Amino acid sequence: MPDPKLITACQEIQAILDKHDIAGIVHVASTTHTHYLYVLSPSWSAARLEENELRVRAKVTEFPSVENQQKCLRDTVGMIAGFADSSYHTVEQLHDVLAALGQHMQIYHRSRHEQ
Repeated sequence: MPDPKLITACQEIQAILDKHDIAGIVHVASTTHTHYLYVLSPSWSAARLEENELRVRAKVTEFPSVENQQKCLRDTVGMIAGFADSSYHTVEQLHDVLAALGQHMQIYHRSRHEQ
């Protein structure tokens, strides 16, 4: 059962992202749970989450011009590349902290990808 506080927080964050027409990847944690929010579909993005899969769709017929389509794709690539870079650095830092803490205590954690 997810932590209701985290669900509420993510709903509030999503409202802010929607209000400003911006994308975001947010992870939140309580003492018992973690939760995440992916908002990757502001009006200027060709990215969409469909069935837990990120898809990019930008048919030229859906845009007023090829230039508009190309701008949308450039903006989408910029967003995804920026998130990928910052996520990579965050993961590296978190693993470094866990390794350092592991020298002083036992850490019991199994990642979802290890299950």
